Amino acid sequence: MGMGYDPIDKWLLQQYSLPPLDREQVRTAVFQGRQVDNPALAPAAHDLAAKVLGGEFRVLRMSTGMQWANVIAAVALAGAGMRLLVTSRLWDWQAALGILGLSGWSMLTFVNGMQARRNKRIHQNAAVAMQLTPASPSRKPKPRVPACRLII
Repeated sequence: MGMGYDPIDKWLLQQYSLPPLDREQVRTAVFQGRQVDNPALAPAAHDLAAKVLGGEFRVLRMSTGMQWANVIAAVALAGAGMRLLVTSRLWDWQAALGILGLSGWSMLTFVNGMQARRNKRIHQNAAVAMQLTPASPSRKPKPRVPACRLII
């Protein structure tokens, strides 16, 4: 399977039976917002972009609960850091803990902001890739054949 095997690779493998290099080409084209170089990979790129825009891959989104937990942790670290800095006297262990709390707050805030920017950029690039890569008319969903009933 390779080192980068994740739900997106698994989906591309199951739906299109693509080898690793083709899966990487499709993923790169969709995530960078461009048309895939190989026309044979266009249906896979279009479908992947549609799935990304539909939010069907959990690895590309952070749950609402996790976002709130990060916000609460950042606020708690900032509050604790400021409290420790205000109540400390010059440079003792409380001041050091206060500085650590404030730096933890800044790191969590930075990580949350970068995650939000990354997700927004991926969705914008997927929308561009979906427009550049038209759906293949030959790739239509197979009609479901009703099960035969045996009447006795």
